[in-house]
Amino acid sequence: MTYDNNRLLCYFGRYGLLSTKPTHIIPIDDNDENWLKLLSFLKSIKWESTYDTLICDGTQWTLDAEFKEVNIHCYGSNAYPPDFDFFLMHLNKVIECTGISIGSPSINDKQLFKIDFRWKKHYQLPDFILE
Repeated sequence: MTYDNNRLLCYFGRYGLLSTKPTHIIPIDDNDENWLKLLSFLKSIKWESTYDTLICDGTQWTLDAEFKEVNIHCYGSNAYPPDFDFFLMHLNKVIECTGISIGSPSINDKQLFKIDFRWKKHYQLPDFILE
């Protein structure tokens, strides 16, 4: 997924090959409560840059997020930050209008996903506590 001009461009594929054109384009309202909660969550996390195991097959992921006060560049291979499911919960609330969702990964999954949030805008995030 890539955020571009108030849209999330979603690229899905199989067997580690992502589509070259967006499979879903999701309009984003900058004032949407779920969107603001996702941004607030990203602002609050303190993730390492790499989460890895010695397992060679499974799920690989990346998260790149750059906006006001946030600069996240993370990669994982069959390993995740402790609050990764919380991140997916917030992301899925934003994209649920499309009927798609990203499930919690397990070591037996053979999937690849990349989430790339790079904003040119500077967001003024509200001060609220995530539920």
